[in-house]
Amino acid sequence: MYFRTSAGLVLCLLTTVSCVRQQMSFHQRDVPSADDLDLNVEQRLQEIDDRILYVEDMMHTIRSLIEDQRRPEATFVTNLLLPPENETYLHRCQLQPREMRCGGLSLACVSNLFACDGIVDCDNGGDERPEICIDFPVSAGDVFVGRFKWKRCLRRNAHNTSIQIVSVDRPSFFRSRLYVRAIMTEFLSSGRLTYDVEAVYNPARRLLEFSSNQPTVTDCRFNGRNRLECSVFLVNSQMTCAMAVLTRQ
Repeated sequence: MYFRTSAGLVLCLLTTVSCVRQQMSFHQRDVPSADDLDLNVEQRLQEIDDRILYVEDMMHTIRSLIEDQRRPEATFVTNLLLPPENETYLHRCQLQPREMRCGGLSLACVSNLFACDGIVDCDNGGDERPEICIDFPVSAGDVFVGRFKWKRCLRRNAHNTSIQIVSVDRPSFFRSRLYVRAIMTEFLSSGRLTYDVEAVYNPARRLLEFSSNQPTVTDCRFNGRNRLECSVFLVNSQMTCAMAVLTRQ
């Protein structure tokens, strides 16, 4: 009986010691060592650095999108996230069709008659920028071709039209306008109709206003450098007769 009791106590003691060792081992694993603490700190610092780099990349992307919107040609991503690329949209002033916005961070507006006249009127010089006042999208020899779709005014079906720029003149006494002579050819179902046209180019609005001996006038705005978005109106009327998109050849 004595030996049985002793054996039971020994077995119980061994079991208790084993459990205590396991508990001590478990708690020792739970308590991080100095090396583990250093490793955790390094990991946290690395995570913070990664987040900072991510934010910097996002800021760079946003800055690139804004710069793309200011350029003559917009990217596909810009068109998705920002208003349609159109310089007339970017530079126009609300409720002031005869004024242009100075651009950049400036919200100031000046008369488009003051644009490209050699005198800085905007606080940031936006009215004399080279991309507006020097690098004009129209020059002698340019040819634009597109298809006009008529809605009313004249009995005409949709037809192709070409505009060939003959000459561009910029008077020294009025630098804010260009005077253009061109030949317009309409390819009608009844035959070809060719006539001379004159136009005034407004750099601030990137607008070509064509006039001729026809009962209609044509306004074409540059959207980018190689795209003309045109509308045809009756003379002395705001009624839209036809619309077209012409591209540089």
